[in-house]
Amino acid sequence: MQKKTSTDKPAVVGKTASIEQVLAYLRMHPTFFAEHPELLKSQRLPGQDQGQDTVSLWQRQNQLLRIELEEQQQRLQQLSRAAISNEQLLNRWHSLTLDLMATADTVNFLELVDARLRKDFGADYVVLQLIDTQFEGTDLLQVAMVQRAAADYLPELQQMLASTSAYCGRLIADKREAVFGNDRPASVTLVAIEQLAVLAIGSDDADRFAPGMGGLFIELLGKTVAWQLQRHVEAFRKQA
Repeated sequence: MQKKTSTDKPAVVGKTASIEQVLAYLRMHPTFFAEHPELLKSQRLPGQDQGQDTVSLWQRQNQLLRIELEEQQQRLQQLSRAAISNEQLLNRWHSLTLDLMATADTVNFLELVDARLRKDFGADYVVLQLIDTQFEGTDLLQVAMVQRAAADYLPELQQMLASTSAYCGRLIADKREAVFGNDRPASVTLVAIEQLAVLAIGSDDADRFAPGMGGLFIELLGKTVAWQLQRHVEAFRKQA
C-alpha cells in the first residue's frame, strides 16, 4: 500500500471544509508549506500595528520564535535567581542551626533566634507567643521577642496551634493583633510550637511571605525552638 503524503488531497479539504478542519490538517502536516513554497510566498499577515506593511508567514514565525525564546530566557533567569536565593537561605539556616545547638541557655537561645532572624533573614517583626502556663514564673519574658498570650486572644491562638504546618501570607485583623499586638506586618509566616507557643515572623513587604510559598524553614526552626523550650521547662521543674 502506498504511503500517504502531505501532498495527497485530504478528504475534509474542499468547499465545505471548516476552519477547524483546515487547522487540523495543517497540524498533521507541518511540512505542507515547505512542499508548497508558491503558496507560502502568497500568504501575507497584517503587521503588529494597524496601517503598517504586511509581513510574511516566515517573518511572523520568526517574531513568535523570538518572543518564545525571550520568555524561556526570562524563566531560566528566574530559576537561576531562585536557586541562588535558596542556596543562600540554606547556608544561613545551617549557620543558625550550628549556633543554636551551641547555646544551652534558653534566654540566650531565644535572643539569638530574634537577632539572627532580623539580621540574616530580613525579618521586621519576630514574636514568640507563649500559650502554655508551664512558662509562668520563668525568665523567658525578659527576651524582647517573647510575649505572654493575652486571655482575650487565646481563641485565635488556639486555632493557630491546631495547624500542623506553617502559614505564609496575610493575617486577618484579629489574628494579627493576637500575635503582633499593635504592629501591622504586611505579610507573615508562622508556625505552632507544638502546644506551647506560636512563633511568627513578619515583614513590611507584602510579597515577602506569600500564600503557597511553603514554610519548611520556619517549620524546622519551630522544632528546634520546641526542643529548647521543653528542656527549659524540665530544668525549671527540677529547680522548683
